[in-house]
Amino acid sequence: MEREMYVREAFEFLSKVNSKMVMEFNSLFNHEITQKQLLILQIVRDAENITVNEISQQTGLSLSSASQLIGRLEKENYLKREVNINNRREVFVSLDSEADLLFENYNRVDSYLIEKYYSEFSLEEVKQFRNLVKKLYNVMEQKGEENRE
Repeated sequence: MEREMYVREAFEFLSKVNSKMVMEFNSLFNHEITQKQLLILQIVRDAENITVNEISQQTGLSLSSASQLIGRLEKENYLKREVNINNRREVFVSLDSEADLLFENYNRVDSYLIEKYYSEFSLEEVKQFRNLVKKLYNVMEQKGEENRE
């Protein structure tokens, strides 16, 4: 019960931190991006070559839903599709100019946050924070794999 109390309190603080960041940086982000669209953009950014089918699998969206979201992002110049010259039936998805601007803004915000707020943390605290977030991610990945089996 004590663990749950501390985790819930941490969630509350994270929510407050997110609210403050939205208020502080809202003017930088005039992009009308939904969470699902942002997830797709991040997946494409992190991939070397990725297909609509692979995006569908990684997001858990149906092929049709993923394709529709990609289509909307393509119309707004966040993504582009290119036919694989080695296999004409395969279409790769990559970032376009608006996504580049979006991620540049995110990088500027990250740099600002690191300088303004995280500079108040010792190097050891920053490492501990990174290690805890990494551990949470690894646990989630492991539990996700167990659920898929």
